[in-house]
Amino acid sequence: MKDIPQVISGMRLDVDLFDAYIQRLAKHDWHYEDSDDMNAYRRGKANETQLKQVANSHPLLQRAFDAYSDYVTKNNGPDMLLKILALRYEVEDLVRQREAKVLFYVGMAPVTA
Repeated sequence: MKDIPQVISGMRLDVDLFDAYIQRLAKHDWHYEDSDDMNAYRRGKANETQLKQVANSHPLLQRAFDAYSDYVTKNNGPDMLLKILALRYEVEDLVRQREAKVLFYVGMAPVTA
C-alpha cells in the first residue's frame, strides 16, 4: 500500500486516495491504549499520529477521521457508515468539479496552427 502522507502531500485528494485513507482507518487499532504490550502501544500511537497528520491535509479527511473516532468512542456504527459514504460523494463531486475546470480552461486555450 502507498504511504498515504507522502501521496497526499504531493497530490490532490481523489477517490482512490480517500478510499486508501478509509482502509487505513478501518485497519487501525483504535484500542491500542488499552494494550499491555508496549510494542503494540507504540505502533498504535505512531499509526494514529500518522493518520492525524494525513487528516490535517484536507477537511474531508479530517471529517473521516472524526467519524471513525466517534464510532470507536460512541459505538455509532450505522451513523459512521453514512458519514463516510456522504464524504466519499463529496470527494467524487470535488473531483468532478476539478475536471470540469480543467476542461473549461483547456477549451479556452488559444489554438495555434
